[in-house]
Amino acid sequence: MAAIYGDVHFCWAIDFFEAGQNSEWLLPNRLYEGCRFGAVPISMGNTETGRFLNQQDIGVLLSEATPETLETELGRMEQERFGKLKARVLARNPRTWSYDRNDCRALVDKLRGLVAAPESFVAEALA
Repeated sequence: MAAIYGDVHFCWAIDFFEAGQNSEWLLPNRLYEGCRFGAVPISMGNTETGRFLNQQDIGVLLSEATPETLETELGRMEQERFGKLKARVLARNPRTWSYDRNDCRALVDKLRGLVAAPESFVAEALA
């Protein structure tokens, strides 16, 4: 992954596969992969990915995914601005982008606790 993302400047974190549905609230794997290795993410501002990037104060947020908008945001970007965008991505805690064995164990323990919940709680949650 480092070799792939080390050779790119930006990470396209916009998903159109299920526009208006899943694409509006997912955080795509390429977001985590790209940011882990310093690629500056590009996202729509009105999606969950855009909100996440806004909270992290990183990335390029678009109002619409058109050639004109991309030209406006990226076409005349100077090295200084790109350097600042990249530095903000790299300044994030690497644990934002990846998880270790302990994180996985904690998730499994949490899921196990849900299974052990009283049946009325499970029935209510599924209703």
